[in-house]
Parts: sequence; structure tokens; C-alpha cells
Amino acid sequence: MKRLVRFLFRPYDVSVESILVVEELTKTYRKGFIPKPVLALDRASFEVRKGSVTGFIGANGAGKTTTLRCLLNFTHADSGKFSFFGDQGFSMEARRRVGYLPEHPYFYGYLTGTEFLNFYSGLSGQKISQADIQNALKTVRLDFAADRPLSGYSKGMLQRVGLAQALIHRPDLLILDEPMSGLDPDGRLLVRQILKEVSSKGVTLFFSTHLLDDAENLCEDLVLMAHGKVKYAGTLKGALPPTSVKYVVEYQTPEESVSQIQECETLQEFNELLKALVGRGVQILEARSVKPKLEDLFRKTNQESK
Repeated sequence: MKRLVRFLFRPYDVSVESILVVEELTKTYRKGFIPKPVLALDRASFEVRKGSVTGFIGANGAGKTTTLRCLLNFTHADSGKFSFFGDQGFSMEARRRVGYLPEHPYFYGYLTGTEFLNFYSGLSGQKISQADIQNALKTVRLDFAADRPLSGYSKGMLQRVGLAQALIHRPDLLILDEPMSGLDPDGRLLVRQILKEVSSKGVTLFFSTHLLDDAENLCEDLVLMAHGKVKYAGTLKGALPPTSVKYVVEYQTPEESVSQIQECETLQEFNELLKALVGRGVQILEARSVKPKLEDLFRKTNQESK
């Protein structure tokens, strides 16, 4: 399989197979009363490694959902190509091996959890047993509510039954569009736990999100989009290298009533500052290292793209 080599990519482990490869994907929409072209995707390229958890992040309107729609044949790209499991496009074989949860799924409130999954298993055209359905409900912690109408489910329960729908045919790749959006902290934590369990069984996860804490907690790899362009694609560690750690000192001099905060770029600069302050008899209120966060990269990328 041809490997992508782009200056903005951090190298992946080339010994690990990529089961989704996207190359130069471009999509233009026309909007307005007098239709004007809007570039939604601008030569987007990235890979999803087998067995990985890959976060697909970006602000609203960055192009995440448009990318997923192109990959799943809900719309067609103007140019570029992509492959699942080595086959070009979203083939029938890929459909069999991919599970998908959209950002805004529709739920029939009069159906029970079990009936809902039976309905979708019938639409899939695949052989899905009742044991598969019960296992999926158990995986998402809804076996206790299997016979309740969906109209009585909470927001978090509906999101989890939607996730069960994506899992019933035991996919190799799970694609999720904003799976934690709109959930309370406990609901987000539960979905994160479920996704970690699914990943531990060998399922590859590719999910879009604007919730950066979820990406940092779950992901090994990262694809960052801004204004239709892929700004970073690679490992999470590569996006947040240890060399970008900064140091902060908060201190207060006898002459001043308020404290001051000073940042240092290097450990040597940090140690020299502390030595100088102590030598002057200055009170040190706090001295700590500050590790880089995904939020810092996210903000920097969006500012540079404006």
C-alpha cells in the first residue's frame, strides 16, 4: 500500500497496517441565493492505523462531518480518493466491516432497545443473531433496559443504544461522529470507558470530536482539521512533544502587594530564575512545569489558519 509522505505528518509506525487511507480529498459546496462555491475540504490526506484509536478534531465547520460523509458515500468528493482495508472507496466489503454512529441519529420512541437493534440488523442485510444483539446491549450497559421503549431513555442511554447499533455486526472499524456531544460528565465518562473496552478487543476507532479532553484521554493518533485542511496527522505524542514543556514561577517581592508570574521556556532558564529570586530574598509562591495540552495546539492551529 502506498504510504503518504507530507511535511505536516508525524511518521506513523510503518509496521502497522493502515486500514483507512485518505488522499487529497477535496469537496466544494455551493451556498446562498446566488450560489457561491465554498471549499469544505481542501486536499485532505490522512491515515487510520489498524488497532488504533484516532481522534478527528477541529472546530465546528472545520470539515470533519463533510469528510465522514464522503467516506461513507453520503456525498461525493470533487477529487481525491480513499480506501478501506486496501480496497478503493466504500465497497460492500467495507460496509460489512465498518460500524457507524452519526452525530444526530434518529430513534423510534415506540421501539424497545431490543426491537430497535432488531430493526437495524434487518436493514443491514447481515446475519445478526439475538445473542449479538444482547451482547451489544450488554457492552453499552443497557441490558437492564433492553425491553423498555426508547421514549423512556435518557440522552446518555439513547447515545449508547446508538453505539450498540454500530456494534451489533462486530465491525473491525468503528466510525463515530461526535459520540460524546451533549452528554453530562458522567455520561461522557461512561462512553469513554465503553470505547476503551471496545478498543481493547481489537476494534479500530475513528471518531470526530470537539471535546479535547476526550481526545486526550482516548487517542493514540490524531487528525487535526482547520478550514477544510488537515493541519496535523500523526501520533498524539508527536503533536505534544515533551520538549514543549514550559515552566512557571509565581513570586512576590517585599516591595509589591501582588504576586507576579513569569514563564520560562527551558529548564536551565527556570533554575536560573529560581536561584536569582532566592538570592534576592523573594518569596516563591509556586514553581511548576506546565505540560503541553491539546487545547494549546488546537488554538494555535485555528489562529494560524485565520
